[in-house]
Amino acid sequence: MTITKQIIAAFALVVVMLVGPAAAQTRDYGINVINDTGTTIEYFYYSACRDQNWGRDRLGNQEVIRDRQSRFFDMYDGIQSCCRDMRAKLVNGASRQRMNVDVCSEHQWVVK
Repeated sequence: MTITKQIIAAFALVVVMLVGPAAAQTRDYGINVINDTGTTIEYFYYSACRDQNWGRDRLGNQEVIRDRQSRFFDMYDGIQSCCRDMRAKLVNGASRQRMNVDVCSEHQWVVK
């Protein structure tokens, strides 16, 4: 390997070592949703703040959050910002919402 190739390889390695952990940290955030409603959460949605579309139900077809139970949601999902709007829809048709949540610093939502 020539000296130029060695320098380029060393530089690339340094860049990966410096950027890799920082990139992983920015994507390592989520929220623990705790159900304290007295009933079951049937659907859970989140989106980037001020997005007009809630997107898909994050619990899917087979999962619910029963009263006094909790579920962790990884909030990265390709959204670069830490700001999320969240909505929990209950089996009785009622819903609860939290808007403008900074999921990089806040890691829990007790749904009441």
